[in-house]
Amino acid sequence: MLEQSKGFLTNIQTVKIPNDCQGVFFVQDSMKHIDELSPLAKHNLKKVVNRNAYLPDSDKIELSKEIENTNKD
Repeated sequence: MLEQSKGFLTNIQTVKIPNDCQGVFFVQDSMKHIDELSPLAKHNLKKVVNRNAYLPDSDKIELSKEIENTNKD
């Protein structure tokens, strides 16, 4: 899903989670399985994180760093 999303949550064809605050729960679930994601999926997840209006800037920075750190491993 993330590989084909081009970094836009609206491009992900999946069942919407009620009260998801525009993808916050999706991001949390994706981060739980970050080691299983391909490099392209991680890149697009980072875009989704940075575009999310409901995440505070401090969380965006922290999540982006965590995604980048998994790319180095």
